[in-house]
Amino acid sequence: MEETLFVFILAALIFAGAVILKSWLRCAPKKDFFGIVIKVFDGDTVLVQSGFAQAKVRLAGEDAPEHDQRSGLESQRFLMNLILGKRVFVKVIDTDGYGRTVGLVYFGKDYRRDASFEVISAGWAWAYWQYLHKLPYGYKKRYAAAYYSAKNAKIGLWRDSEALEPWNYRRQNKSLLKRFFSWLVRVLFLSLIHIS
Repeated sequence: MEETLFVFILAALIFAGAVILKSWLRCAPKKDFFGIVIKVFDGDTVLVQSGFAQAKVRLAGEDAPEHDQRSGLESQRFLMNLILGKRVFVKVIDTDGYGRTVGLVYFGKDYRRDASFEVISAGWAWAYWQYLHKLPYGYKKRYAAAYYSAKNAKIGLWRDSEALEPWNYRRQNKSLLKRFFSWLVRVLFLSLIHIS
């Protein structure tokens, strides 16, 4: 009986340690970092491997269509072709309500190409007007120009005359119950972060 209890406690401690280690390795970095993009979730969110740690990064300044929204998969494919498997530099701007790092993702020679700008310029994302004020000086103007240029040229998602902003799409497609549980998870998650 004692041996079974010991094995159970040991297994519980190992599991708890693994959970803590995983959350530590996936915590949102507070400072800029280099890494390799190992996964593209959609047109505005990627997973970056930096040493032993991984960070889920929300590209700053843009909002791409959701997966189940029209043009969502095309937007994801564009970003995959752009940066998947490539070395990037992430300039950390903030942490969002989901615990993701919000950052400007640079790639290419000398890390001069801005992934958000490229996605907006190609017409696969909106400039995320609500958050452009958080970006360094000049980005709001640059992203706005790219947005209007792509929209006027009717490229990317702008070929669809009924393109719906992702923030409006999310609002329309979330039931009250889903919103409540999403809020609850965020509150619990953020409270855990602040406790540790």
